[in-house]
Amino acid sequence: MTTAAPPARTAIQFDTPEQQYEAATVGMWLFLASEVLFFGGALTAYSVYRWLHAEAFVEGSRHLDLILGTINTAVLLGSSLMMALAVHAAQTGRQTLIAWFLIATIVLGGAFLAIKSAEYSHKVHEGLVPTTAFELRRPHDASVAPERVQLFFCFYWGLTSLHAAHMLAGMGVMAALVV
Repeated sequence: MTTAAPPARTAIQFDTPEQQYEAATVGMWLFLASEVLFFGGALTAYSVYRWLHAEAFVEGSRHLDLILGTINTAVLLGSSLMMALAVHAAQTGRQTLIAWFLIATIVLGGAFLAIKSAEYSHKVHEGLVPTTAFELRRPHDASVAPERVQLFFCFYWGLTSLHAAHMLAGMGVMAALVV
């Protein structure tokens, strides 16, 4: 694995470029660890409840849009690629490319959020929002208790909303970097 060289300019709070580079590296690892802990806990809870109520989670997942989900996965992977290319451009000192790759990341992130909004709108229209008004209008398996399917949608809305908020924050940071 190739690592980037220490920065050519040292910020005032650092004694050497190497110290600045090491601080940035430690900061990135701490950020990644916090992400793993945060999302890892949420996904572990999802996994446990999916195991406990498998039939309800299968029923709930049948109400998701496979085509939009597949497109959104491709958009998200493309956005991740653009971000990785922006990091590579930064490591190789290609300033103009950094901005273009960050803009592409923001645009693809916006596309992801627009598609997710369309999915949310469809779920609201079908009554698949985990509230007291939750309604499973067209169950594929009538033997599954609706409140168990509602649990699936609690996770769906919670995890995807959390991801959307996370993306909005990241898009804001990238926009600031572009400016």
